[in-house]
Amino acid sequence: MKGEEEMFEPATAALSREVYDILTTNEKAVLLDCRATSEWDNDGIPDLSAIGKEAVFVELLRSNGTLNQQFLSEVSEKIKLDSSIFVLCKSGIRSAKACEFLMQAGFESACNITGGWEAYPEGWVAAGLPWTKS
Repeated sequence: MKGEEEMFEPATAALSREVYDILTTNEKAVLLDCRATSEWDNDGIPDLSAIGKEAVFVELLRSNGTLNQQFLSEVSEKIKLDSSIFVLCKSGIRSAKACEFLMQAGFESACNITGGWEAYPEGWVAAGLPWTKS
């Protein structure tokens, strides 16, 4: 019997700068920010307006640290199964787990953004990518 980790393809990982370039050129590419609402409010959010897109915001963990039991259903309402999903969190740990959940649920492509929102030098903000306060 296969172990849980072998039941789905592992998610890939990419640097935020690479992801922004892909978001710019690939119509099916979507940025999913899985941080908590409090993080969006306090730390800011990615701004994709210059490339004619908007990030999708669905918490993996609530602000109180509990798992969002509706994570997959909320993502499914906003993102198509055949989209190329790039997942962002604060440091890259939650987003890696979110990618696993997405792949298990049948999404074709889920890629973790290495360094997440704030890691230096590869995180979204440190890389100088566009963002705004919500």
